[in-house]
Amino acid sequence: MHSFRKILLFLLALTVIFTGCEKNPSAPEHQNPSASKSQNLSGYSTIIVTVEYDNGNPLEGIEIECKFQKAEYSWQTRRKITDKNGLAVFDSLNAGNYKILIHEFPGFDNPEYIEFRNDLVLKENQTIETNFSYPTKLTLNVLVVGPPPENKPIRRAEISTSPETVTIITDKNGRAVFENIPLREYKINIELIYSGSFGLPIKKLNFRNGQLADWVFHESESIFTNENIPPFVEIISPETNLYQNRNDIHFVGEGYDYKDGELQGESLIWYSDIDGKLGTGREITVERLNIGHHTIKLIGIDSDQNETKDSIELYVSFFDEQTYYPVPYEGYWNYQYNNTNFSFTNFRGETEYWSLKDLKVSTSDVNTRNSLMEYTITKDEITNMCKYSVIDYYETDSSNIYVSKTTEQLIIYDDNTAIDEPIEQIDIETVFSPRYLLIKNHMDFSSESFYEATVTANTIWSYYHSNFGSKTYTETIDVITSYDIGDTEIISTNYGTFKTVPLISTIGDTVRKWWLARGIGIVQLEFNTFEFPLSATLYDTNIFSFFEFTMVEKTALSSSSAVFLKELHSPPDTSERMLELCRLLRGLCPQ
Repeated sequence: MHSFRKILLFLLALTVIFTGCEKNPSAPEHQNPSASKSQNLSGYSTIIVTVEYDNGNPLEGIEIECKFQKAEYSWQTRRKITDKNGLAVFDSLNAGNYKILIHEFPGFDNPEYIEFRNDLVLKENQTIETNFSYPTKLTLNVLVVGPPPENKPIRRAEISTSPETVTIITDKNGRAVFENIPLREYKINIELIYSGSFGLPIKKLNFRNGQLADWVFHESESIFTNENIPPFVEIISPETNLYQNRNDIHFVGEGYDYKDGELQGESLIWYSDIDGKLGTGREITVERLNIGHHTIKLIGIDSDQNETKDSIELYVSFFDEQTYYPVPYEGYWNYQYNNTNFSFTNFRGETEYWSLKDLKVSTSDVNTRNSLMEYTITKDEITNMCKYSVIDYYETDSSNIYVSKTTEQLIIYDDNTAIDEPIEQIDIETVFSPRYLLIKNHMDFSSESFYEATVTANTIWSYYHSNFGSKTYTETIDVITSYDIGDTEIISTNYGTFKTVPLISTIGDTVRKWWLARGIGIVQLEFNTFEFPLSATLYDTNIFSFFEFTMVEKTALSSSSAVFLKELHSPPDTSERMLELCRLLRGLCPQ
């Protein structure tokens, strides 16, 4: 009985061996890890399949299909599962044509979208090793087009994936490339202005001989069912965003609609949030934009009145070699007072000793001019450190320079070393209506010897005291300013001698005098704030770096330490005193 069983098992084994690929065609086989890679019986061949990631790590548990071509349209299939080393061995194979296929990838729920395939021709007594390398990263090329039959590329569409990776804007060819994203199934989402979002179907990932083909939405694939697609609009130039207001600026844009074609003329409108409508058409040239931060918009309108906008930020600073009041971006002027130490009697009958540091003026932004004045006040052997700053916001037209708003801040610290917390602070914001005329005919303001201007100043000021808390006040006053243009004078500065034209402006009892040189600005300033002549002279500037200028021999300037006395009358209220002090300091700054 035992001998009969042994004979039967032997016959079954022979049957399995000689059936080749016909052996168990529908059920996967689990690979014996100890099987020899070169195990062949006489006349038969072997295919050894290795499956791994592109980083060399093996993939266990992947089902491999081995298809043997029995006839022209007839294939027989065997299946095996890779072992822990990523190996699957198909032995006892007949010579002929084979396909090695994989239809799965770890983490994919839809294996029909995955296909690895290697085509092999197997000879008798041959062992072939074939590898499948699973990428760990994927590069997707997504092409987005409009409705047929044109299939025009859709530019600047926002493309994202689900699950989320990155968001990419399509280029002028309608293409978005996702580089080195994790390999998995994705749904592509498209976002268009005014048109909502659109989902694209999952694409089949095609592997050929272990290589992943590009994932592309071809132009023949229409992804939109909404025919009312807004136009595409794009600002092409200017490519830089910083200009001086003496320069003409050339703007170039483009727009097209999937129904109307190329947009031109009145279908493309240019705007500035400062200067308003600039023109229409694909190309315009604008002369002398106002100084400031401009948001430039190009609006495209199609025949269905759909609108699309594109915008850029443009910064226009003010500088011209012929102007008497240049405000170039990142310019600076440093002034030294002729009398840096003086004293006066305050409303309490106390003597205050003042010591002025240099006056620093800068244009850190394109439409503002910042003045910083630091000084100390010594009273009853107590010294307070003070900082006063003024920021003027400028606007221009073809001839004049205006101030639209001014902010001021005065901070007083307990002594000249402890500056963490101020003991007093006042912040003032003044908005002028209409704009305050600073200089008329700034390219040649001596052409008119006298003129006047009236504005309304709307002011909000907030006062803080470390012991008494905060207060906020508002006031509205009319400001009448008269301007007198003097005769040419020669002024010496640390850079040499300059031909200047004095400008005298008077507001009530306050008189300020500026000596201005062409292309440089204020080279000397004087005020009647005190009963003695207090002036400041330019000693350092980078204004010459903005244009070609022949330097003259520098002459060092000296400061006087003379002490002058003046009685300053102020109301006893501390906040009012601080406000009057700001008005006094305002005269010491070029604003």
